[in-house]
Amino acid sequence: MPASQETDRRPGDGARQRLVALDIDGTLIGQDRRIPPGTVAALDLVRAAGHHIVLATGRSLIGLGPIATRLGLVQGYAVCSNGALTIRLEPTTPTGYTVIAAKQFDPSPAIRQALELAPGARVAAEEIGWGWHVNTTFDPGHLNGPQKKVPLSDLIAAPHHASLSTPPASVTTATP
Repeated sequence: MPASQETDRRPGDGARQRLVALDIDGTLIGQDRRIPPGTVAALDLVRAAGHHIVLATGRSLIGLGPIATRLGLVQGYAVCSNGALTIRLEPTTPTGYTVIAAKQFDPSPAIRQALELAPGARVAAEEIGWGWHVNTTFDPGHLNGPQKKVPLSDLIAAPHHASLSTPPASVTTATP
């Protein structure tokens, strides 16, 4: 469901300017991973009316970029990796974005508990802007971006930025 917040600034026609936060999967993109007809045009109308669109997604940063481009959203802010990363989309930078904020946490207790509850669980750590370090390769389409198999001890040792549980018996995290 889109969220909207009024701001003090007003577009040229005197109407209140709004921030429109939109999820990607299941909101802007259907289950078939296609953008429904009219979606990009509707986003263009929102921006033309002077409002700001912020993508808010559980997707990793590498999974956000191509979708944002397909939606015509190459400038502005986005929140990804389940809220752990806030970025500014900037097409003039080499990466196409600048990290504004990143939240870190120690993943070892969550990973250890997941492995205790589900021995053999798949674990992944996001390397911001690249892809995933994994203890076991995930099925195609399950994680956005490339995967590199690493020892579980490497995944537990590094501080990470995001955590999400993926079905079944999988744990994923993000790191710079």
